[in-house]
Amino acid sequence: VKDTVAPTITINNPTTDATLEGGESLTINFNSQDNVGVTSHNVLLATDGNNFTPLANSLAGNATSFTFQLPTTNTDKAAIRIEALDQAGNKGIATVNFKILVDQEAPKVTISSPTAKQKVKGGQSFTVTFNSTDNLAIVSQDIEISLDGTNFTSLVSGLSGNANSATVIIPNMKAKAAIIKVIAKDKAGNVGTALSPTFKIKVSK
Repeated sequence: VKDTVAPTITINNPTTDATLEGGESLTINFNSQDNVGVTSHNVLLATDGNNFTPLANSLAGNATSFTFQLPTTNTDKAAIRIEALDQAGNKGIATVNFKILVDQEAPKVTISSPTAKQKVKGGQSFTVTFNSTDNLAIVSQDIEISLDGTNFTSLVSGLSGNANSATVIIPNMKAKAAIIKVIAKDKAGNVGTALSPTFKIKVSK
């Protein structure tokens, strides 16, 4: 009896309409079934939803995943297509549509403390409060201080992306126009910064 039944395929990742970051590694997860047995898989990608180009040909019949690097192309019409073939040459096809976003947007940062002309004691703890947002995600934040408004030195580095405050030790040096800088970095390496208003540091004896 001739086998005329095509394999069936389910794509589990990426999910429909997911937004993925261009240039990142993507692992496609899929499952295929056939009444006799799947002999091979093909994996294809389209960035316009129509014109598919091969990513992998003749993957094993028992393959369930394939990893590749997403192109650095902004598109809301990306698509992955999985083809499964059986021994009789029947072909099953599954397609999932998703979006690719190339992140070129820097984080936005605001500082709420210190405030303008605030007087702070040097050599003591002070809590810097701030808020950082990003179109995707912030991965780290740093805080620096300038005593002259120009030259900055580090107070703390490697804060988590969701941190919105940090307790630091203010240098015990007199300053009439000190400034705090908060630096936020996202996964793509984009950097956003904010400067506090000038504040005063009073030397502690």
